[in-house]
Amino acid sequence: MLVTWATRRYASIRAPSSGSAERDRKQRARMRRMPFRRPMEISRKFFVCIALSLLPLLWAVPADAQRFRWWKDDQFARELALTPDQSSRIESVFQAALPELRAQARALSMLEDELSKLVQEARVEESEVEHFVTKVESARADLAKTRTMMVYRIRRILSLDQNEKLQKLFEQREKERRGKSRGEK
Repeated sequence: MLVTWATRRYASIRAPSSGSAERDRKQRARMRRMPFRRPMEISRKFFVCIALSLLPLLWAVPADAQRFRWWKDDQFARELALTPDQSSRIESVFQAALPELRAQARALSMLEDELSKLVQEARVEESEVEHFVTKVESARADLAKTRTMMVYRIRRILSLDQNEKLQKLFEQREKERRGKSRGEK
């Protein structure tokens, strides 16, 4: 009989024969030791690792907007018609939030590094990894909350018209940035 991977893989589908229970037990044990060999199946730890590594990409664009102090940029100030008082109030809000943002970002980075080590080692219990993922996501949520509240406080300083113009300027800047990264002129 020609034994192929499909024959071995789907042995449990065939009619039971003598010794099939033992064979099935051995196959399940072998598959537990090699979780990535199962077709179309990703282990939970691997999924968590991938998800955590992709999350910073989702927050890259909004965070970039705050690294760029747009309220101090001549073009933005002119197009938004920012008053000197508005600029100084926005700077005050930004400076007040900056130490907490930095501390939370450092804490998150450390937790992510530790989680990556746990996932790579794959020697701890799944419940420990799950608990640590909860800690990492809680730290990420705290950072996002602090940043969102800072943005909200800044947006409250601006008029409705200024907020709309600011959004359009950010979209235009992002479009230009993406065009440059693709080599477009």
